[in-house]
Amino acid sequence: MGAERVENSTQSAKVILVEVQRDSEVWYQPVEVNRKAHDSVSAFIIKEKTRLRGRLKDLRTVPRRDSRGREVARKSISEIVASREKVIRSEHLEEKIVVLEGKELKPVRLVMQEDFVKGFEIVNFVNKEQEEWWKFMKGKDLLNSLALVAKVYPQGLGILQDVYRIRGTMAWGSPDERNQAKEEFEDVIRKTREIPQEHDRLMVPLLRVITEHIAKLSRP
Repeated sequence: MGAERVENSTQSAKVILVEVQRDSEVWYQPVEVNRKAHDSVSAFIIKEKTRLRGRLKDLRTVPRRDSRGREVARKSISEIVASREKVIRSEHLEEKIVVLEGKELKPVRLVMQEDFVKGFEIVNFVNKEQEEWWKFMKGKDLLNSLALVAKVYPQGLGILQDVYRIRGTMAWGSPDERNQAKEEFEDVIRKTREIPQEHDRLMVPLLRVITEHIAKLSRP
């Protein structure tokens, strides 16, 4: 099965990256956001998107009459618009909406209270390597496939990222970096051989996309 066919089965769902921190390490969990998911993160994101869209709409709806029904002066309208646009910018409403809609790839850090999601904030990637990896997969329209891997075979995410990083270093790194990468490559190849057979249909197409992409860029 090609990676495109894997993606077509889930392409209607939006994906956001949720920052996960544990033992001083930071990584990102791709999460599908749709009403059929029935998980607390999806439910929160859907509710928050609706709330933010409503607030943006309210702020952009400028009254033409005052409370006594009189027409609002053009100068007053201009002042109202400027004031509300300032609020929109200060609350980062438009940025939050496009991130929660999956249109812009930025990680979100969830604010939790016990097992409930109480809020979120948009954060930066911890390093350029992570940012490059996720933007590469988004560019290939494979975030939904990664979200499925994260759900059914979580360790597969690490394998895929290692293959991307190591193959890239072998192709473009310094001589010392390439030698180190070759040693790491043996270990990651062993991990790919240990992928359970039931997950081959997800992992093999994604591994192929990475390998073919780097091979194509490496050609003279």
